[in-house]
Amino acid sequence: MGKYLTRENYGFLLGLIGVIIFSSTLPITRHLAQTGFTSLEIGFGRGFMAGLASLLILLFKGHLKFEKLPHRSNFTKLVITAIGVVFGFPIFTAVAMQTIPAGNGGIVLAAVPLSTAIFAGFLSE
Repeated sequence: MGKYLTRENYGFLLGLIGVIIFSSTLPITRHLAQTGFTSLEIGFGRGFMAGLASLLILLFKGHLKFEKLPHRSNFTKLVITAIGVVFGFPIFTAVAMQTIPAGNGGIVLAAVPLSTAIFAGFLSE
């Protein structure tokens, strides 16, 4: 890395890019919802694009390895989480963006990381 792009600054840069992408989620979803796409098309499209981007990054970085499957006791929890993250969140936000302004949705969406941190704190004790 260069003189100005230290490892720490690189981390901040990646974090900034992540925040920009996350903050543009609702305005882009609202725009797509207004151009005639259905909520299901937007939701499944977002899930597909996220999966494709993840696969490309893993292939590019050389981290795509076949590991052991999770234990059976964790499999149900993983499936429920995957359904919520891959399908539930994108589809429900697309439905919401058809009826409310993106700014109002952004306020609700900002509570997601906050509530995640709060519940992680409760569960870690």
